[in-house]
Amino acid sequence: FTAKKAENGGGDLTESQMSEVASEALASLASVAVPASDYKSAKDINTIESTQESLLEFATKAEAVFLKNTGNASKSEILYLQDAIEKNDESAFSHIAEIAKMYRDTAVGLSVLPVPRELAGDTLSLINAMMRVSGIASDFAKANTDPLATMLALQQYPKAVLVLGNAFINIGKIYKTAGISLPDGAPGASFVNLIENIV
Repeated sequence: FTAKKAENGGGDLTESQMSEVASEALASLASVAVPASDYKSAKDINTIESTQESLLEFATKAEAVFLKNTGNASKSEILYLQDAIEKNDESAFSHIAEIAKMYRDTAVGLSVLPVPRELAGDTLSLINAMMRVSGIASDFAKANTDPLATMLALQQYPKAVLVLGNAFINIGKIYKTAGISLPDGAPGASFVNLIENIV
């Protein structure tokens, strides 16, 4: 702030300069903010032998966890946050809280499943990313009461979603490599083909 003021010869900062200062301050704060530690570590995952049968069983059980934890939200947490801020839609916050709970409960449900060894690393990434996105979404829901928490959460969001997406992509690849192709409607298909279906 003082450096920018000096650049202006001590005069007031323009709106764009103030915005630049705020962005720099937020980026600086985000760089020292410690992200939440991982929910689970490799030793917490109950790994089992990888066979066609165990891979199929895991897909079916993982799909059941996701289906058990679906909510009434019709769009993503980031779009609800946009509604809350731009349209002053108070109901968006309850949707965000519901989505945060969905991510959290899904991570918990996945973490207790026996995981074929081949999938262990990516499943661990998926579990931790889901728990992280749950925490971020919970901070989105605080936009009116703790805007700084929401701004810091927004900084962490793209990376967390990328990790989540990559975990699903890698899991899908493992099934393909194992020669397992699940047509739509087959048990476990919505879990294994999730990214494929979105793209």
